Amino acid sequence: MRSPSFRCTERPEDGTLILHYYSERAGLEPIVIGLVKAVASKLHNTEVEVEVVQQKSATCDHVQFAIIDRKASKSQADQDTEEFDILSKENKISPATFCRAFPFHIMFDRDHYVRQVGISVARVLPSLTHPSCQVTDLFELVRPHVSFTFNNIFSSHKHGICSENKGQR
Repeated sequence: MRSPSFRCTERPEDGTLILHYYSERAGLEPIVIGLVKAVASKLHNTEVEVEVVQQKSATCDHVQFAIIDRKASKSQADQDTEEFDILSKENKISPATFCRAFPFHIMFDRDHYVRQVGISVARVLPSLTHPSCQVTDLFELVRPHVSFTFNNIFSSHKHGICSENKGQR
């Protein structure tokens, strides 16, 4: 049995946090709701409402929860995003130093073309260093349970991303 996985997105119309819950086991939604409320209370000192907004069905392979914090300030989230945008434009180290510091990374652009790989990855998979190589040519996502798009990977960057060589299963 595989362990459950989670990812979060933001509902476009109102900014509500949507928790996507993937599990092979049915009926555990009340436990997830309780855990989310406990984490919000104990770790973040806030109270949240959690409601199921989408059940598993023929058109949806997972459960979706809306997490609503009545005290949340949208302006703080906007400020955090602005600060991140400013910081991300500043190069703190050279690409060569970055590749040595993170020998197992793969960096790709919105079109999936590989732009940079760590030195250990380049040794094992030299085809990744070819300018026309796309990450989707060699890898498929295992977790999170989303299609392999730049936006899906970007929205999951704070969580573990697990991929495997194509044809490995």
